[in-house]
Amino acid sequence: MHFRVIDKGAYGADSPKPSVTVTKGEKESVIRLQLGTRPTGGWSIEPLEVSGDAKLVTVRTKVNAPPAGGIVTMALTAPYAVIAVDADVTAARWVDENGNVIAESK
Repeated sequence: MHFRVIDKGAYGADSPKPSVTVTKGEKESVIRLQLGTRPTGGWSIEPLEVSGDAKLVTVRTKVNAPPAGGIVTMALTAPYAVIAVDADVTAARWVDENGNVIAESK
């Protein structure tokens, strides 16, 4: 299973907690990862790999946090990443580098 990053940034939809949404297309499915609202800048999501099958795709990412004591923007941010997967995905699970579940689609 292959994926490509469509978009990522710091100012997605305001959300109190991490979430995953799946949108099916004709040739591929789009998976949106929302980290949720953060109190500062310096946060980002880096998609690393996808695995599984069309019924349940697991998206492994690196979640980057601002360095301790670093100078960051003091503004609410909502980091997100949007990827396209070459499969007709039914559900998605988002995990960090260590395999800890961050969020699952419903």
